Amino acid sequence: MYKNLSILSIFYMIILHISLQSENFSHNEELPLGGLEQESIKNNIKFSSDERLYLKNKGIINICIRGNFLPYEKLEKDSHIGITSEYMKIFEDKIQIPMKLIKTKNWQDLLSKIKNRECDITPLILKKEEKYKKFLKTTDSYINCHLVIATKMDTSYIHNINKLEDKKFIYTSNSKEFVSSLKILYPNIKLQKAKNRDEAIEKVLKSEVYGYIDNYYTLAYFIKNKYFNQLKISGKIDEIEFNGAIGVRSDETILLDI
Repeated sequence: MYKNLSILSIFYMIILHISLQSENFSHNEELPLGGLEQESIKNNIKFSSDERLYLKNKGIINICIRGNFLPYEKLEKDSHIGITSEYMKIFEDKIQIPMKLIKTKNWQDLLSKIKNRECDITPLILKKEEKYKKFLKTTDSYINCHLVIATKMDTSYIHNINKLEDKKFIYTSNSKEFVSSLKILYPNIKLQKAKNRDEAIEKVLKSEVYGYIDNYYTLAYFIKNKYFNQLKISGKIDEIEFNGAIGVRSDETILLDI
């Protein structure tokens, strides 16, 4: 699935990075991909005879997304918006069969629908998610960024998190997969879990914690759209990278290859 997407990934992330810094970017704005890049990738994709037959017989691809996981994806007024929606539009154009959005209540419901074969794919899952491998396989990663630290505006840049052993940092359940890695890298780090991103950010603003750790694109998006001039990205954790891939139900091996 998604052959030759590395160039597109770089291009789209550059556009996102620029847009996060633009005064005109709003939370519900969908960023268009350049026609030249789309056409270039379209012309590079060739399907085998087995893949063409599979797509003809398949007829429709059922897709499940997270209900609110911006800037990556969100279900808004029965529509799929966000970064992954742009990739799905390109994919739908390439395979020439429709993609049907299946509503889910939450992450567990999404996984249940894939496990029960109600959904064929989910556009974003961590590449290293081994616990789902019995019913879900992943493509190569196509969204890659590091963990970063958001702090109040008057905080100095964090060159070495090990020198901040007396400081508390906060994370959310969406980033819990990285906690074990953080503790191995920084055994003395003091971590606190928040219910959601807004709670995490509020605790930073109230100086209840020193910084909020999450992936770059998520924090950049939230700072730009909700906390501009209140928070800044003050450090990067080079050793830990967010690698987002497409999840494909395990029995759809040809779809995974496409």
